Amino acid sequence: MLIARHVCHTGSIRAQTILDNREEYLPKFVKVMPTEYRRVLEGLAKR
Repeated sequence: MLIARHVCHTGSIRAQTILDNREEYLPKFVKVMPTEYRRVLEGLAKR
């Protein structure tokens, strides 16, 4: 996981807090996806 790797490399207290409280922080994250890629995935799912 990217955040865990960040903690290992930087010792970030904030990142460790996020890992320790995943259930609380998970809804605050969003998946960023190009609109064309999403359209292609939706088209494939319809098949």
